[in-house]
This record gives sequence, structure tokens and C-alpha cells, in this order.
Amino acid sequence: MSTQYQMIVVDDEIDIAETLADYFEMQGFAVKIAVNGQELKKILPEFIPHIVLLDLNMPGEDGLTLTRYLREHTRAELLWLLRQRGRCSKRWSYCSRPARKRAGW
Repeated sequence: MSTQYQMIVVDDEIDIAETLADYFEMQGFAVKIAVNGQELKKILPEFIPHIVLLDLNMPGEDGLTLTRYLREHTRAELLWLLRQRGRCSKRWSYCSRPARKRAGW
């Protein structure tokens, strides 16, 4: 039996979040979307992510603030979404923190 990995996409631009969620769902992930930190915190008690794809530049709680929260409250791997000049472009890049070794995945 294979594990279905869980992911949360956090981006204030819903079109981008939905596009990313659709892509990762096609790859076999179970995906939830949050458009801000408040929604992310509502999702976390019921949906424990393996990975969080996080926009760094959001109004309110930005990605760095949420990174600190996620490191304290989850064991999820974090991927930061960076866009040039704050615009949606076809050039995506990310940085990830060092992966932790975990039994089972």
C-alpha cells in the first residue's frame, strides 16, 4: 500500500494556488489550498501536510512569518515560491530547507 502525500499550497493569488494544486493532485498528492495564514492555521489541525508550498510575498502574515509558525507546529518540508517582480510568470523557482531524514518516507 503506497502513501498518499499531503500538501498545502499557500498563496494569496487563488488562480496560482489552484493551478499548482491541480498539478500536484494529478501527480497523486492530496492537496488543500490556503490563501493566507489564517486559513492555513485552520487547515492544520485536520490535515497534516508532508509538504507546504508557500508564497513568500503575501499581505498580512508573509511567508517568512508562516515559516516560523510551521517549523514550530509541523514536521512538513517547506518549499518557498518566488516570483519575479510579484507577477505571475512561467519562471518558477524555489528554495527548500534541508530535508530531515524520516522513517517511512
